Amino acid sequence: MKLILEINSIKLLLSPTQIEAIAEILHGVDYLDHKYMGSRAPSEYIDSIRQMPIRDVLKVHVMSSIEYDSLVFITKQQDANKE
Repeated sequence: MKLILEINSIKLLLSPTQIEAIAEILHGVDYLDHKYMGSRAPSEYIDSIRQMPIRDVLKVHVMSSIEYDSLVFITKQQDANKE
């Protein structure tokens, strides 16, 4: 089984251990929040520093072992045909 994590439109295939390590690294990390303050503020948006809500930010999808193995096989076949 692989877990799919998408970053900048690139789908990474990671093990559960790798996902857990990424989640531990990101847990509690500060990020810049660009918040809308409404039309009464001199500038309608203000930057502030918030803690990353890891549950809302990190989303993964499951790829079964059968699907992963099939894609590995197909990729090898495609690469062999290119040579």
